Amino acid sequence: MKPVKTKLITSDKKIKYTNHLGSFVSQAEAERYAVLLEMQAKGLISDLQRRVSFTLIEAVKVYKYERVVLKTKTKTRKKKVTAESPVTFEANFTYRNKHGKLRVEVVRTDKEYKDPTYIIKRKLMRYLHNIVIIENKLTLMRNI
Repeated sequence: MKPVKTKLITSDKKIKYTNHLGSFVSQAEAERYAVLLEMQAKGLISDLQRRVSFTLIEAVKVYKYERVVLKTKTKTRKKKVTAESPVTFEANFTYRNKHGKLRVEVVRTDKEYKDPTYIIKRKLMRYLHNIVIIENKLTLMRNI
């Protein structure tokens, strides 16, 4: 299995809900975090993290040649620049269950789950990292 490249990210989405646990994009995300914290306190899960980014496709870097005019001669320098930015998947929560398996959860609306970009990223997570994403819908979370 390939190693999973992850990093903690700061959310670029607008913060809409804040409570004693932190700042969240939605109230449903905050409620799910509270449930996961309780599960971690009971020992059902471990290594709980929020806002984790997984790299699906690395950035494409190319060499760019630039000419530098010095006092006595012209010199060509080779510089590595990013031609294409990386493709990443941002998960709301990651944790390990009692068997040690990595679990990745997202809390989104029905509209976001039907977005073609999300569908492709979900499939890439399964194909590249062998991680099945647990989807929690905002409407369902409020009824629980």
